[in-house]
Amino acid sequence: MKNTIDKKAKTNYGIMPLIAERWSPVLFSDKQIEEEKLMQVFEAARWAPSSRNEQPWRFIYAHNGTPEFNKMIEALMEGNQDWAKDVPVLVIVLSEKFSSFNGEPMFHYMYDTGAASMQMQLQALELGIYSHTMGGFYAEKTKDLFKIPENLEIVSFVAFGYPTDKINNRPSHLQERDKSPRDRKPLSDIVFKGAF
Repeated sequence: MKNTIDKKAKTNYGIMPLIAERWSPVLFSDKQIEEEKLMQVFEAARWAPSSRNEQPWRFIYAHNGTPEFNKMIEALMEGNQDWAKDVPVLVIVLSEKFSSFNGEPMFHYMYDTGAASMQMQLQALELGIYSHTMGGFYAEKTKDLFKIPENLEIVSFVAFGYPTDKINNRPSHLQERDKSPRDRKPLSDIVFKGAF
């Protein structure tokens, strides 16, 4: 099923179609994601690059309708609860802060976990599954609810689901979020040749 909202990026330079098609909806189909496809998504994350091959990423996932999913909704800030309660799968993205080689704090753990998360989301899109990353969560509540050890940092929550063509029966403020245009800063604001 294709999303009826065309959000393909109108880029200045040619990029991979998968990247141009990636966006973060708040409205998803209620179709459940097959476990095998979820494992493909996590497998893509597993093969991300990392400093010293530390692979600091960890993931907790839950399907809608389970007690674990309900706890994840409870850990989200209210603005995200509003729409995330209806998604098929939620994932908590975590990162190991200390090196497995010497126990010292790692400088690149968040960078590496971000790379794994992006690979995970692009693999999902290749399978027709959209995603939405959330930074709006209660860290202490998440730690308590999921008994997350101190050596792990909560990076984000990610919602996964198939697109929907039935948005007209959803709350109008959520429809507006999905219909709003995509925008990015110009390259001249973020890329500098040689120096700032």
